[in-house]
Parts: sequence; structure tokens; C-alpha cells
Amino acid sequence: MTNMADVDIDAKRVDVEAYTQTEAALAQLREQYAVVPDFATNDGYEEGKKALKTVTTYRTQLEKERKRIKAPYLDAGKIIDAEAKRITDALVEIETPIAEAKRVVDDREKRMKEERIAKLQQRIDGIRAFVGRARGAQSVAVAALIEEVDEIDTQGEFYELTDDAVRAQRDVLDELGDIYSDRLQQEESERARRIAEQEAAAQREEHAIEQRIDAIRMTPAALFGKPAAEIRQALERMEHTWPATSQFGDRAHESEDAHEQAMTQMTAMLNQAEQWEQSQAKAAQEARQDADTEAQALVARATSVDSQIAGGPERAHLVVEQSNNAAEKATVSEAIDEHKEKIYACAIPVALQYDLAAWCDEWSMFSPSLDELIDTIAPYFE
Repeated sequence: MTNMADVDIDAKRVDVEAYTQTEAALAQLREQYAVVPDFATNDGYEEGKKALKTVTTYRTQLEKERKRIKAPYLDAGKIIDAEAKRITDALVEIETPIAEAKRVVDDREKRMKEERIAKLQQRIDGIRAFVGRARGAQSVAVAALIEEVDEIDTQGEFYELTDDAVRAQRDVLDELGDIYSDRLQQEESERARRIAEQEAAAQREEHAIEQRIDAIRMTPAALFGKPAAEIRQALERMEHTWPATSQFGDRAHESEDAHEQAMTQMTAMLNQAEQWEQSQAKAAQEARQDADTEAQALVARATSVDSQIAGGPERAHLVVEQSNNAAEKATVSEAIDEHKEKIYACAIPVALQYDLAAWCDEWSMFSPSLDELIDTIAPYFE
């Protein structure tokens, strides 16, 4: 049996006779069989068989020697492995409860660390959530959020996640600053728009109030020339409809003054209209009386017209006047030509009407005298 001392591990050499003999034969074999025999010839074939047997014998003997030499090493390895396993199993039996106890603590620490980090991450997520809270908020609220984020102690309260917390705080403050600036600009624009709308509404209301006051002031003007009864009705309506304060705002006193002035003017207009209507009624009555008197006189004249007309105006009892006005110099004949419709509508023959006109011209009588003559004679031709 080969001694294990024959193997030099450090030099990576084996001091075995079979290995040495084979190593020595290699030089001779290389030289002897440097040229491969010619197996195509009988001699070459026989020579080649011998060469192959010789080399194969060396190789198989070397392999047997290798297995023989390695066998004790394999046995030693098995013994070493078995012994190591026995000792290891004993160590594991001691180690297992210790390791289990350590694992329990380590798992608890790991779980606690994970929970702590999860809570810290939630706080970091809470910092980032400030951006969402700022969306749509007023500038005052956004400013309060900025102050709240800025007060968070990211350096001393986040431990393993300190860098993440610092970065989140910085990013959120930047975004909140942008939101605050945008919101300020929007609020300023909205404030300017509301002011403009309020001013426009105030102007419209002022204009409407001015129109209402003007309407009150113009009420009397719309009644010029109207009958006294209509003016009286309008005055009565105005007496019972005083301006509502809600429609005139701070100009309510002005509207009341305009209302009183309008009523004063309408009262004066009513007095004037009543006086004028009374005077017109009196004049109409006097005119009717004059017409009745004149009609009675004409009837009296008509009763003696047959005897009076032939002898000329100096024997007639008709009331005639000579014209002393230059504007009345036009002849009765010329005047009658301008009223042909009346001539043709009269029952007296046209020729006779012209003869009467010539007679009036001869005696320089007014055309109304001709009308009186025609009206007096006409009944006799009907």
C-alpha cells in the first residue's frame, strides 16, 4: 500500500515507482513512435499493432496504479467527512436553540424596524400630501400650509429616512411656493374683476335711479295740453304712489323732492286746465247765444226779401257794410269763383248767383253779404 507520505501536496508531486517508470519510458516511446506505422502494408500493420499494445499497456498499468494509490485517500476523505458530520450534528444540536432564540429577537427587531420605517414613510407621504391640500385653497390657507411644512423637523425625527424626509420637505416647499404665487395672482385678478363688476353694477343702478327720478320729473310734461280730468287722475295716482326708498337708495330724498315738485306742477297745470276749460265753455255758450240772435235776425230779414231786393241796397233792410279795409278790395265775383263747390251745391241757379255777385260788387258790399242773400233766397228755389 502506498504511503500517504509519498504525496507532496505543496510541490504537487507523487513519489510512486510506477509513475516514475512510465515517466522515464515516455522519451523512448516518443522517439520510437514519432512516425506512425503504415497500416496499409502488412509489415506496417504488424508493427503498428505492437506499438499500440506497448503504449496501451503503459497507460492501463498507470491507471491501475492511480486507482490503487488514490484508494486510501478516498477512504480517508470518507472517514474525515463522517467524523466531521458527527461533530457538526453535535454542534448543531447545541447551536439550534441558541440560534432560534436569536432569530426570535432578530425577527422582532426587524419587524419593529420595518414598522418604524413604514410610519416614517407615512409621515414623509404626509409631507408630500400638503401639495394636494393646497390645490384649490385660498392664498391665506396655502401660506399656513407652507409655514406648517417648514416647521417639520426633518433632521432629527426621521432617523434612517432623514435624507428622504429632507428631500420631500424641500420639494413640497418649492411646489407650495409656486401654488401660493399662482393663487395670489388669481385672487388679485378675481378681486379686480369683482370690483369692476360692482362698479359697473353701481353705475347701472345709478343710471336706473337717474331714469326713475327723471321719469318723475317728466310726468307733468307728458300732461301738457291734456284735459283737466286726465291731469286730475294722474295727480291722484301720484298722490297715492310715493317713491319707494329701496328703488332710489341714497337718493331717496331727491326722488321725494322730485315727486313733490311734479305734484306742485301738476296741481298748477290742473288749475290752468280747469280755468281754460271754464273760459272755453263760457265762450261757447256766448257764441251759441250770438248765433241764436243772428239766426232770429236773419229770419226777420227773410220775410221781406221779395219787396226789398229789386230797389237796391239803399231800400233793403239787410245789414251790410262797405269795406274800408284794403285787404277786402277783392270783388265778390272773384270771391265766388273761389267757392265753386258751394255755388254748384246751392239750389239757386248759377247765373242768378253771379248776377247777385255783380249786384254786390256794384254797391261795394262784403262777400258775407252775398252769402246772406243766397242763404235767404235759396229756400224759394227748393
